[in-house]
Amino acid sequence: PLDSQTRKLRLARVGISPVEFDRKKDELASALHVYVDEVRENRSQGTIDFVYGREPMPKEFIPGTYTAIGSNKFLVGITRSKKFVADLRDTPHLLVAGQTGGGKSTFLRQFITSLFLNNASHEFFLIDLKGGLEFQLFEKLDRVKVFGNVEHSAYMLGGMAKEIQTRMALLKEKQCKDIQQYLAKVKEEGGSARLTRKIIVVDEAAELFLAGGQASSGDVQSARRILSQIARQGRSLGIHLVIATQRPDSRALDPQIKANLPGVLCFQMVNDVSSISVLGTGRATDLPPVPGRGIWKNSLDFVEVQ
Repeated sequence: PLDSQTRKLRLARVGISPVEFDRKKDELASALHVYVDEVRENRSQGTIDFVYGREPMPKEFIPGTYTAIGSNKFLVGITRSKKFVADLRDTPHLLVAGQTGGGKSTFLRQFITSLFLNNASHEFFLIDLKGGLEFQLFEKLDRVKVFGNVEHSAYMLGGMAKEIQTRMALLKEKQCKDIQQYLAKVKEEGGSARLTRKIIVVDEAAELFLAGGQASSGDVQSARRILSQIARQGRSLGIHLVIATQRPDSRALDPQIKANLPGVLCFQMVNDVSSISVLGTGRATDLPPVPGRGIWKNSLDFVEVQ
């Protein structure tokens, strides 16, 4: 079993060509009463892997609407039998990893879209160090700020560090343990809330975390420190962090930050080392080469999604 709905069957090749296995894939699937996602050769071991399930796995997911999702919620994807929706209150921070073309940027855009449309007060701070191309469609929206270079990003993060201190003081003053309790208390008292949820999205964290090129060592150290603070303390304060990267190694992604990102969406990885770095398992290398196919990990559960 790869997860609750997907399995892998490993067969000895016994001299049969991988091309022949692939050609007979539909016949084998029909005989076994399953749906085969992929047939993969392990040449050094002389084996063939069949990745399959009892239900067909969709190859794309286009939401009909975003407005029915509900407040603080976002789409993760669909499985063979259900749709996965997550909640910022339960999954306050995310790590999104995967190779170019795997679906990472598409996921980020729909994540921002669903939260923007369903939460009229949420604010978004989008760090896009690839020339601002990935997030340019959000640039002219109210409540959204896009940062296209390290210097401006570091300045914004410096302001966020001050915001953390302000929010901690306000919650203490109001005798509230977190933003959820604060918002409920303000509503009960008939006042207006001074706090709104802030969502920081960093696309390609390596550009921010590695000195040289765009980033000075001072900006890198400052960004690492503040993002680590947000990952540790942001949940209760209503400051949420999403880190996206193609390079999940310790140089390109601070281990302390990664340890505090409870939600993980990992698209196909090129090898087990990269997959293990993100998920703690080689599961992402078992994914078929379908754009948008990933592994969603929340707490200890793994599920394949589209």
